[in-house]
Amino acid sequence: MQKLPVIGQLWDFLVSPTFPRTAVSISETDAVLVGLKRSGREFEAQHLAVVRLPAGLIRADFREPNILDEEALARELEKLAVQAGLRRLNNVAVALPEGSVRSLVLSVESASGGRQEMLQMLEWKVERAAGCAIAEARASYRRLKSTGAGSQWLVTVSQRAVIEQYEHVFRRLGWNAGLLLPAHLAEAQLLLNAEGDGDQLLVSLNPRGFVAVISRNGEPILIRDVECSWPEMEDEFHRLMIYYRDRLTAQDLQPGVKRLLVLGTSEDQERLRRAAAESLEAPIAPLDAGMLGFRLPASVQFPTVAAAAGLAIAAWAA
Repeated sequence: MQKLPVIGQLWDFLVSPTFPRTAVSISETDAVLVGLKRSGREFEAQHLAVVRLPAGLIRADFREPNILDEEALARELEKLAVQAGLRRLNNVAVALPEGSVRSLVLSVESASGGRQEMLQMLEWKVERAAGCAIAEARASYRRLKSTGAGSQWLVTVSQRAVIEQYEHVFRRLGWNAGLLLPAHLAEAQLLLNAEGDGDQLLVSLNPRGFVAVISRNGEPILIRDVECSWPEMEDEFHRLMIYYRDRLTAQDLQPGVKRLLVLGTSEDQERLRRAAAESLEAPIAPLDAGMLGFRLPASVQFPTVAAAAGLAIAAWAA
C-alpha cells in the first residue's frame, strides 16, 4: 500500500516513536475524538465522539494560559473518551485550539558558521515573527525542501505556560499525548489524501478570521493566520492570493493552486473558491470530505471533526 506523505514529517512537541491512530482536537467550543480505519484510500471512523465544552472553559491565546479549570477540562475529555467507546487512551495525538500555537514558514540565508549559527538565526527570526522570547517558548524546527538560496524551515512555537497547562491535563487523565499540533496543521493533513498535481490550499475559518495553508509536494510553502472581521475576509483573502501568485509561483514551474478545501459553511466554500479563482485567474476544484476519502455519519459536520480526522491520518503515513 502506498504511503501518504506527511507534512514536514509533523514533529514532536513531545517525542513519540509512533503516530497514534486516535486523535483528539480541542477548540473553544468542542472536544472531538476520532479513531480511523482504512480500506484502500478511504477512511471510516471506527471511534467518533463530539462533546460540547462549557462556555469559557477554553480561551485560545498564544500568550496566556488557555484553560480556566483544568479539572473541569479533564472531566470533559474523560467523558469524550467514554462516549467514543474508549475508556483509556494510552497513546493519542492532539490538535490544540487555533491561536494557542503558531506555525511559520521561514527562510534563512546560508550560514557560514554551521549548525549553531543557523539555529541562532532561526531563533532570532522566530522571536521577531512570533513576538516571544525563545527562553519562554517551546519551538520545533523542520527543514523543508529548499527552492533557492538559503533554506526553508517549518517552525511551530508555543509559550511554555500555555503548552504545559495542556500537558498537565493529559497527565491527569493518564494520556500519553505523544504528538501535539496546532489545529491548522492537523487539518492540513487532509490535503494529503487528495490526488492530482499542483499546489493545494486549506482555508480554515474561525471566529477571529481564518488560517490559510498552501502545500506543495507534501510540505507547506505558506502559512498565514489572518485576524479580520467578516466583511474584510474576501479582501484579506484576495491580498493573500495575490502575494502567493506574485511571490511563490511567478518563477516556479508548479502549475499553481488546483484544489481548495474550505472548513466553513457551504456559503463560505463557494465564496472563497470563487475569490481564489478570480485572484489567480485559473479554475480551482473544491474539496469536501467525500473527495478526500472520508466517510462520516450524516449527523457530523466535517469542519467540526476536521482537525482530529486530519491528525488521525498521520498514522497511515508514518
